[in-house]
Parts: sequence; structure tokens; C-alpha cells
Amino acid sequence: GYKTKHQFSFLETYPILQDILFLPENKEFLGATFDMIGAFTKQLSILEAVRIEVLEKNPLLTSTIQRACSKDDITRLMNASKHLYEFFNKKMFPPQEPSAVVTHGDFHMWNVAFGSKDSVKFFDLQVSRYTSGMTDVQQYLSQTTTPETRKIHLDEFLTSYSQGFHQSCEELGILETKEKVSNEYKRLAPWGLLMGIDWI
Repeated sequence: GYKTKHQFSFLETYPILQDILFLPENKEFLGATFDMIGAFTKQLSILEAVRIEVLEKNPLLTSTIQRACSKDDITRLMNASKHLYEFFNKKMFPPQEPSAVVTHGDFHMWNVAFGSKDSVKFFDLQVSRYTSGMTDVQQYLSQTTTPETRKIHLDEFLTSYSQGFHQSCEELGILETKEKVSNEYKRLAPWGLLMGIDWI
């Protein structure tokens, strides 16, 4: 691809695009100002409280909630939350070439405006970073679709992403197969889970 052929490093050329959310030196600052992992554990505690109330057949909940998370699932996620900060820093966000791109960084439906004639505008770009495009896809789908919708339409969503990505990046020689896009989506699943639970 273009980046390999020209020995081009986005992070060396544009260090401002380095992911800063999970850098070790920012852990204390993030914990005090933008604690996504704290929000994650808080939401898991709420899910556990709901699970207990559903088991006790609380009439306020049983009429509206069709199923609740299992105790085992909530416990596993609570235990995993103790290691999420380091996991995201070391495993999720370091760019993996050749498919790393400049991402939005906070890609949800309130940061997208649709206009006439298929025009789209994106805003709130202060956490744009150079990483996998699937971070944006995971965040958007986890916050705007249900698990049932993803189960039925995920292949269509990823196909649409692949087509748009290829159309935009063909001149750079980045030609990801649909299988690679699907595998990258699965690799970034923990990010989608964090974003989805944080915004319940």
C-alpha cells in the first residue's frame, strides 16, 4: 500500500493523532474527568440490581423487561473491568497497519448530522486519533442498534463500511477483504461492549 511503499508514518508526521485516552500517564486524569471504565462498572452494578429485582419478580420491572443478564456474565465483566485500562492501551488502540486510519474518536449519533441530498456532516472531533476504523464502527453500532438488529444485519453493515472504505482509500492501495474487516470488527468487540454498556 501507499504507506508501506512511501515509508509513511502518520504518527511520526502527525503526533497529535496519537491515541491519548489510555496512555499510562493519563490514567489519573481520565479517572477524574472522563472515567469510561468507572461508568462501565457503575452500569454493571445497575444491571446486577435489575437482575436481582427481575428474579424477585418486582412488578415494576417484570412487565417491561423480557430478559436480564446472567449473574455469571455480570461477574465476568466486573472482574475484566479491573484490567480494561491496560488492555485498551496495549491491545486495542495501537495502530495496526495497513488498515489504520484517522478515526472520529467519539462516533455516535449525536455527532452526525444528516442533510439533504445524502449530505452528512461530522462534528465534535477533539478525540480524533490514528487507529483502527473499527473503533468508530463498534461505538456507533453498539450505541444505535440492538443486539437483535446486529445479529440480523451485521454483515450488511460491515459490507457497507468495506465499500465506503475502499472507495475512499483505493488510491492508497489499501484493499481490505470483507473477511479482514469482519475479523477486525471482532477484535474490537471489547470497545463496542464498553461503549454500549456505558450508554445504557
